[in-house]
Amino acid sequence: MKNLLLVSFYFNQKNEIASKRLRSLSRHLPKYGWNPIVITPHFDNIDTSFNKTELKDIEIIETDYVDMLDKYKSLLNFNKSKKINNNSSKSNNTNNNTNTPTNVKPNPIIQKGIHLAGEIFAYPDGMKYWYKPGFKASEKIIKERKIEAILSSSWPISCHSIAKDLSEKYNIPWIGDLRDLWNKNPYVNHNFIRRHFEYKLEHKTFKNVSALTVTTPLTKEILSTIHPDKKIYTIENGYEKSEFENIENVKKTEVKLNITYAGKLYEGKRDPQILFEAIENLSNNNLIDKNKIELNFYGDSGNILEIGEKYNIKDIINVHGFIDHTEVLIKEKSSDILLLISWNNPNERIFIPGKVFEYMALKKPVISIGYKEGCLKDIIDKTNIGFHTDNLKECMEGLLKYYNEFIENDYKLNYYGNEEVNNYTTENMAFKFAKILDGL
Repeated sequence: MKNLLLVSFYFNQKNEIASKRLRSLSRHLPKYGWNPIVITPHFDNIDTSFNKTELKDIEIIETDYVDMLDKYKSLLNFNKSKKINNNSSKSNNTNNNTNTPTNVKPNPIIQKGIHLAGEIFAYPDGMKYWYKPGFKASEKIIKERKIEAILSSSWPISCHSIAKDLSEKYNIPWIGDLRDLWNKNPYVNHNFIRRHFEYKLEHKTFKNVSALTVTTPLTKEILSTIHPDKKIYTIENGYEKSEFENIENVKKTEVKLNITYAGKLYEGKRDPQILFEAIENLSNNNLIDKNKIELNFYGDSGNILEIGEKYNIKDIINVHGFIDHTEVLIKEKSSDILLLISWNNPNERIFIPGKVFEYMALKKPVISIGYKEGCLKDIIDKTNIGFHTDNLKECMEGLLKYYNEFIENDYKLNYYGNEEVNNYTTENMAFKFAKILDGL
């Protein structure tokens, strides 16, 4: 069994997709000859009890950690208390009013200055003060044990900084896992000065990296333009089979086509209006009975009911709010169709939301609404778990097909996911990592 040093900031957060990726990787790698030793920060406000059974045989080393904001706050509080103490020692013989008005509008110059300060002090990321404790703990392990390889996973970038310096100092092969792109990430907007330094730092950091891994085929294409001389592999996220083995299927109290969405709507960026309009149009044309459909939303509701009223389907919408993730899985398992909503924006084409793997595990038909093309559509088409669309016509056709099958098949829907679904387990994800590690 070979030892792998896994450097990751995210690991103990129970429902964080980054943590799930790395926990599952740690759980399954030993099956393929690699023993992970995990270096991760300790957080007082995180319950890690679930790890004790899930990862009982994995060595997890938690280090000290001070967040950048907390560090600066402590410095500011120290200076503030010092100033107060100095002032209190002076004679107070004036009646000046020192109260600060609360209705003063923010000064745009000051706001710009704060943003600029963030660009400077949070370089390369706001977790940079984890470097020292992370490096120190990693170095101790390397000196005590034979480490055959290092794997670091970002975000944050500081994980790669730790791994790079360890790899170079001890001549250990290293894989850098980028769950999101470092540069050319469409949702990271730095000023041109910061971008310049970010590009330089990325090239410097990965100069001697043994291999890079990403989570979608399109991010691999983009990363290859930045590092054309590097070995780059696509290893998608996946579903943990054991998480879904005991999810019960609750029997319905009403015979209705149950469509469920569980998640955030991000202030309307995830928009279900295409589905709502499809239901209204099909109902108006007497192709479906909308009263035989039930829409259930778990999470933040936004203005879902207002939109439902706009399309005359408010009475078939149920808004439930946030519930525990285990309860979410039960609700999803008991549904007929699972709804996946992503932002209809070209930037989304390079991403595969983690929810799609959850839906694969639940083995339920999927309606996916989002940008017309990209990695999400490709994986849904490849696995045949449902359909993905960005337009009303296709949504109406797909929904009508599901509805008719539901009515004709004694109020049941078949699941048509193919064998490709089995390639997206976390066990297979670990197998892919192990193959790369074996080749270093």
